[in-house]
Amino acid sequence: MWPESLEQWALLGAAFQGFATGLAVLAGAAWAIVRFFSLREVEQAKLTLERGLLDLAERQPIVDLALRAKQTGRADGQFFVSATVTVKNNGTKVARLAYEGTPPLGVFAVDFADGVLVFREERREHVRMAVDPNQFAKTTIVRPGQSDEVPFLVKVSSPGWYYVTFRAVQSEEDREHLRAAGVPDNRIVSWTAKQYVRVGEYTPDSRPGHE
Repeated sequence: MWPESLEQWALLGAAFQGFATGLAVLAGAAWAIVRFFSLREVEQAKLTLERGLLDLAERQPIVDLALRAKQTGRADGQFFVSATVTVKNNGTKVARLAYEGTPPLGVFAVDFADGVLVFREERREHVRMAVDPNQFAKTTIVRPGQSDEVPFLVKVSSPGWYYVTFRAVQSEEDREHLRAAGVPDNRIVSWTAKQYVRVGEYTPDSRPGHE
């Protein structure tokens, strides 16, 4: 039955208003609870991700790579580039730089064609073993907190600009740790270093021992 007087309509309106207010309070409380648990889940997810990243960082070495290249000449006028790669391990795990049969050092002659750089591969060099320089190393191992230097000497064909590059990848053992942590193969870490060096005409001061 509908209200028959203004007073009854007023009472009904007040009751409905109170009911609506109660629903609004309940809805607000429910939303606050949802937001509370959602934010907690987000924070938990962030913490889990951060812990995972820290754990992943502890699984692999932290390597700093530096390349120094310069011209080295001989009295007969041949042209050489000497390069030294310094590998420093700042992590807590052993660093294993793998070469996988590919010479890690590349020397590219640089040409300028209408202002555009064009690179032509000149030479590639393996890392030579200390015990027998005629043999090539498959990896360079650097312990935590230590550093190692890898030298190269490359004969180039003529004066000009050269682009010298060095690239190594993580060893298979380190990759297995990363795969176990869910890192895809296309995200496997490689270490690189690069430098331009100019080779000029031979002068007496360009012989070994002189800059």
